[in-house]
Formats: sequence, structure tokens, C-alpha cells
Amino acid sequence: MTVGRKSLPLVGLLTFVAAFVALFPARVAYNWFAPPAVQLSGLEGSIWSGSAAEMSAAGLYLRDLKWRLRPLRLLTGKLAASVEASPSSGFVQADIAVGPGGSIALSDVNGSLPLSDFASLARMPGLAGEASVRFEELRIRDGLPVAATGTLAVAGLFFCLSAAAADRVLLVVSSAGTAEDPESGYEFDELTQAWWTFVDNGYDVEIASPASGKKSRPG
Repeated sequence: MTVGRKSLPLVGLLTFVAAFVALFPARVAYNWFAPPAVQLSGLEGSIWSGSAAEMSAAGLYLRDLKWRLRPLRLLTGKLAASVEASPSSGFVQADIAVGPGGSIALSDVNGSLPLSDFASLARMPGLAGEASVRFEELRIRDGLPVAATGTLAVAGLFFCLSAAAADRVLLVVSSAGTAEDPESGYEFDELTQAWWTFVDNGYDVEIASPASGKKSRPG
């Protein structure tokens, strides 16, 4: 296969763009283009392949963030990358593609995430538990998931519903745990930590489970 003389400038331009992207420092790109709501530290590498020691955005914290762009996806009009990171505990990895209009498509999503990391984002104080995610596909539009194919398993779920006017808090805990399968329930020490935090701040705290609806108090 030969390249005509008229095509040489185009080939040279594409080569220059590819080299520019591959070598452009991630730290410079962050300082120039990142929105104020996204905070990154410990940046290394380029926008093609790089890492960040820490990242925080919209109340979500991640560490040991690594990415690698997938240039062939640009032919479909999407900016795509393979990403992996660690929340406060656990891990998450996925292929992410951003399309026109800001639509986001995730594929091969795999991870284990503490729900407490999403308490602020979900506006659910006291949210706790462990989520195991495995999605072949997850589509997000306007910040909300609109389609998903995969599984989401949650262990040790509990959260509180607060009525501020009455200074009362309801802690809802999982009722799935059994003596034979305790891991599907909730961690009692985590529950008592939340209970004492609210009590020490003057709240009247009650506890309930979906199965029985009965309320009890930890001893």
C-alpha cells in the first residue's frame, strides 16, 4: 500500500496530533481544562496514559486513579478510556466512553464499593454497607443511570431517615442475615457507631428492619 503525495500532509498531521496527545502532560491538561469541582493530586504521566494519587468530585473520593485512552474509539465520535481506581476501601475498574452531549457509557464495570462513600452524593446520612458491582453495560445521561445490564449485590445495608423538626432518626438495617449466612446482614459495630453519633447529638434514634418492621435499640 502506497500513500499519495496529497495524503502525506494529512498523515503528518494525524501523526503530530497522536504524538501530542501521547506526550501532553496530565498535570498541564488538568490545570487548563479541569472544572473546579474536580480535584486531583499526585498527577503523573500524560493524558494518553497517566495516574493520580487522589481524586475528589461531587462528594466522591477515589485514590490510586489510573487511566489509558482508547484512541480507536475516536473513530466512533467518542472519547474512551480504561479506568481503575480505589475508593476508601475496595476497588473499581471500567471502560468509559463519553459521547456527544455528555452521554456516558460504561462497560466491563467491576468493583467493590463502600456505600458510605456515596452518602453525601445520595443525600442519605448514615448510609452504610458494601456494594459489589458487575455490569456489562451502564449508560448515564444527565447524571442519572438510564440503562444497565449486570448485577448489583449489597451487603450490610442500612441508612437513616431523619425528621429534623422532631429531632428523630430511623435507622433501617438489613434483615437478610442468618446464623448460616451472617455476611448478608449488617455489621453491628457500624450500626452502633451511627446510633451513638446521633444520640450524642441529641437525636431520638429508632431501629427497624424490612422483614419485621419492629424497632429495637442496641444494648
